[in-house]
Amino acid sequence: MSSPLPTQVVIAGAGVAGLETLLALRALAGPRVTTTVLAPNPTFSIRAAAVGTPFGHGSPPQHDVQAIVAANGAHLVQGTLDVIDADQRSAVTREGEHLMYDALVVAVGAHPESAYTAASTFTGAPGSTVMSDALLQLEAGRAQSIAFVVPPGVTWALPLYELALMTAAHLELHGIDAEVSVVTPEPAPLALLGIEASEHVIDALRTADITLVSATEVTEIDLAGRLLGRTGTILQAEQIIALPHLRAPSIGGLPRADDGFIPVDVHGHVAGRDGVYAIGDAAAGLLKHGGLGAQQAEGVAHEIAQRAGAPVATPTPRPVVRAQLFEGSTTTFLRAPLSGRVADRTSVVSRDALWWPPLKVAAPRLAQALAETAS
Repeated sequence: MSSPLPTQVVIAGAGVAGLETLLALRALAGPRVTTTVLAPNPTFSIRAAAVGTPFGHGSPPQHDVQAIVAANGAHLVQGTLDVIDADQRSAVTREGEHLMYDALVVAVGAHPESAYTAASTFTGAPGSTVMSDALLQLEAGRAQSIAFVVPPGVTWALPLYELALMTAAHLELHGIDAEVSVVTPEPAPLALLGIEASEHVIDALRTADITLVSATEVTEIDLAGRLLGRTGTILQAEQIIALPHLRAPSIGGLPRADDGFIPVDVHGHVAGRDGVYAIGDAAAGLLKHGGLGAQQAEGVAHEIAQRAGAPVATPTPRPVVRAQLFEGSTTTFLRAPLSGRVADRTSVVSRDALWWPPLKVAAPRLAQALAETAS
């Protein structure tokens, strides 16, 4: 009796969520699946680590996607997902290629866009000089103030607090007197994680002599550097750095929520699309955070492996945020569950690593693979 054909899996995207799915499938399902990875770029890096680059921490290493894919027995197609043909179970690329699937994992991420025309936007993109240019202005004395802004609607503000704290440490190290401010619509910094994490960030900002303006939305920034809210001017700064808004990917054949992202249930299933999952930043209703994308990848990989006949069970989703906070000369590890009411969440704050290997994004399979590659 012949063996059943392996389950055809297509993973669209080779970021943290996509690669974590690939690695999990390899470990859980082995030859029960054949996997194709569709990715527009030949290299991958941990973009979250780019916050340290302007401060001399070096650029995040660029990893060869083809090497990672090949090492895990998969096939790489370079291209971009354009349309899903649910009837034919085909993922169609912009380049016109049709990739047949039994299971499709959409992990294409989201597109960063500037929230304000009169502010610089920090995206962590390779080669960006936004933050280093601002530091040069402060070092040269051509600016005596800098403000960091979390735009309304941004769900993950930690990189902005890192930039502010590292800027303050940099200015102190070089004996530069300048005002550093943070403005956020959050009721308190990282309030979603619970009081322990939030109070740690508040204390760190206070110790660094950074002005914090919380529970305040910046609706506009004018050419004079005034941060404007509903009741008028919030503050004014000569250098302004803001986080980007994220724009949903445009993929034909998939439903869209009100914010444009792909609606999913707690297991990542896309409504009305059998065998199609969406995880990471492309999915609606989720905190845009790489570590959560990795957790979603693990759950989806378990379900696909189970359907392919592997002796595994699908875990119950219990999302937990794990994050590193760069503070200049120190790093703090944060961990908090996302279930239940925010007021009831208890977060852990530690100078010691709370996961291993301690990659900037908590993606255990990917971290281990990258560590082995580097050794």
